[in-house]
Amino acid sequence: METENKILERFITNHTDETLQVIEKLGAEELVEFLKSLPIDISSMLLANLNRLKAAHCIEKADLTFAMELLETCAPSISANILRILDQKLIQTLLEKISSEHSNAIRQILNYPEN
Repeated sequence: METENKILERFITNHTDETLQVIEKLGAEELVEFLKSLPIDISSMLLANLNRLKAAHCIEKADLTFAMELLETCAPSISANILRILDQKLIQTLLEKISSEHSNAIRQILNYPEN
C-alpha cells in the first residue's frame, strides 16, 4: 500500500494539470475525501491549483480540523482568495482556529478590496 501511495503522490506532483482535470469533476464531498487520503502538502498544492469556487466548496465541506490544516499549509494569499468566497461566519471561525501568524496575514489580505 505504501508503494501505491508513493506512486500516486509522484504522479500528482509530476502531472498536476492532468490530476486537476480529473478531480475537478468530483463533487466537493468526494474531493475532500480524496484530499484527506493524501499527505497535507500534496492536498494543499491541489487545493491551491483548483478553481477558486471549487476550492471554497471543499473548505465548506471539510471538517474544521482538515480545513484549518489545508488553509495553514497554503500561502496566505491563496487562503485569502479561497476564504473571500465563503460566509463571514465560517471565515471568522477558521481564522480564530488557525495559527495567529497565518491568520493575521490572511486578515490583512482580506481587508483590502478584492481587485
